[in-house]
Amino acid sequence: MAYPIENQVLTLQFPVTVNNKEYTALEFRRPKVRDNLIADKQNEADADKEIALMALLSGVDQNVIHELDMADYAAGQQIIMGFQKRDSGSTEKVSTKVS
Repeated sequence: MAYPIENQVLTLQFPVTVNNKEYTALEFRRPKVRDNLIADKQNEADADKEIALMALLSGVDQNVIHELDMADYAAGQQIIMGFQKRDSGSTEKVSTKVS
């Protein structure tokens, strides 16, 4: 199965309005290590870390993520998880040996 290598757009089933701006879709970019570090350093609870990461990757304020319907939030989680999986068809071998 091939996993996404490009940005992914999530069309919201339930658009939200925050600060007089309506959001009908969110575009997620691939996460970097620094995104996880930022989310970890700024938040203690796992749920808050996940919200922070989702906001970073979609380029919106965390308040937008807070207003998402749970179905849209779950779809965003799936997009982020898909970015973090390796392509099972890849012939590249990863070494876990530490020298």
